[in-house]
Amino acid sequence: MAAYSSNLMKFTEAQLESAIIELLGAEGYPHVLGEAIERQPQEVLIKGDLRAFLAKQYATDHITPQEIEAVIKQHEAYSPRGLLGVRC
Repeated sequence: MAAYSSNLMKFTEAQLESAIIELLGAEGYPHVLGEAIERQPQEVLIKGDLRAFLAKQYATDHITPQEIEAVIKQHEAYSPRGLLGVRC
């Protein structure tokens, strides 16, 4: 069995994070710091993103702001523990 050289470059957690951010960015997913996301820490949904997605995704179906808010309210009714697959 070959011994590993201590001269090999170590791959740190910061380097891994940076590499993943770069890969996701290349796929069109922007990096946003957690503190820049507009939501309360206990909230699961990022409502602004969900509103924007629904408006764009269902624009040809003429989704209304009221329908979008109804979807958000329906999702808010779910327990975050249930969404994460955690047993209550």
